[in-house]
Amino acid sequence: MQVQEPAARSQEFEQDLHGSLKPATNNQQPTTPTDRGAAEDTRTGKAAAEEVDKAYKAVKDPVMQARLEEIGNRLVKATGDTRFEFHFKILDEKVGVNAFALPGGFIYIGVSLMRQLRTDHELAGVLGHEIAHVILRHSKKQQEQGSKYSWYALAALILTQDARVATMSSLLLMDKTSTYSIEMEKEADKTAIGYVMTAGYDPVGLLTFLEQLSKSASGLVDNMGVYQTHPYSDERIALVKQELAARSIPVSWRHAGGKFIVTCKKSDGGGAEVLVDDRTILHLADADGKSALQRAGEISDRLNTALDGTPQMRDVEAFTKDRKTTIVIAGRDLATLGPDDAALAGKDLQSTADAAVASLKDVIWRMILERW
Repeated sequence: MQVQEPAARSQEFEQDLHGSLKPATNNQQPTTPTDRGAAEDTRTGKAAAEEVDKAYKAVKDPVMQARLEEIGNRLVKATGDTRFEFHFKILDEKVGVNAFALPGGFIYIGVSLMRQLRTDHELAGVLGHEIAHVILRHSKKQQEQGSKYSWYALAALILTQDARVATMSSLLLMDKTSTYSIEMEKEADKTAIGYVMTAGYDPVGLLTFLEQLSKSASGLVDNMGVYQTHPYSDERIALVKQELAARSIPVSWRHAGGKFIVTCKKSDGGGAEVLVDDRTILHLADADGKSALQRAGEISDRLNTALDGTPQMRDVEAFTKDRKTTIVIAGRDLATLGPDDAALAGKDLQSTADAAVASLKDVIWRMILERW
C-alpha cells in the first residue's frame, strides 16, 4: 500500500488547531521528576517489549512498515513532546485486529488491523490513540491506582501454555497491556484528535475506525471479561462525535473511510463520466456550451455534497420537461440529461435517466448497509 499524502481538506485542520495545543517545552533539566518518569517508562516498556517480541513475530513488509512509520512519526512530531523515542512494529496474525502501546513509546499493531484500515486517516486515528497513552503516561497512572496486572504478569500470560490464556492473548494485549480505565481511554481518544489534526490527517478517521470496530466486534464485549474496564465502542463513538462537534469539524465519513468517493474523468469512448469509486454513474456529452468534463466536474461536486447529507433512496427522483430530464436528490438538482447524453449512451432519454437513477439508488443503498 502506498503512503498517501493527506487530502487538502485534512490540511486545514493544522491551521485550525494552532494555539490550542500546548507542546511540551524542552527547558527542563534531566533530573526533573518528569524526565525521571519518562526514563522509568522507557525502561519498563523496553523490558515488556522484549517479552512481546518473544511471543509474536514481526511482519517484514517494507511498504507497510514505511507507511506505518511515516504516519506514526508525523503524529509524534505533532505532539510536541520529545521525552520518548517511539518505535513502531507490525506483528503477525496471532495478535488479531489489535493495536497497543507499551510505556516509553513502543507501539505495536497487528497486520490484520493494518490491512483492515481503509485510509491513512483511520491509521492515524489508531496510532494517535496509542501515542496519547504513552504521552499521558497512562500506564503509570493506572499502576498507581492499583492495577492488578503488571507488565511482567502480562509477559507471563502471553508466554504461558494455558489454553484459555492462549485463546485470550490478543485481547489481553489490546486491553490488559495497561488495563486502562474508561476515563483514560476517553482521554486518549480526545487527545488523539488533536494530534491527528496537527499532523494534517482527518480526525474523522478515528470515528470511522471505531464504527467499523463496533460492527466487527458485535457480541464480543459482553462475553469477554477482559473488556469489563474497556469502554464499549458505542460509548467511544459518542465521545468522539461530541469532540469533533466541539471543534467544529465537519464529519465526512466517506472521505475519512475512503469509500463512496465521487470523481470524474474523460471517457475513452468520448464524453466524460461521473464515478462513485470505480463505478460509472453518469456518461455525459458536451452540452449547453459546456464540455463534458466540465459538466462532470460540476455534477461530481454536487453529488459529493449530496452524499455527505446521508440521503435515502426515496430522495432520488427524475423529472422530464422539454426533451430534458433533471435528476434530483433530496430536492436539489443534481444533473440535467438531454438527447446528446442519451445518444452517447446508445439509449433513449428515458432509459438513460432510469439507469442513472437506479445507479444512484444503488450507491445510497450500499452506503446505508455500510453504516449499519
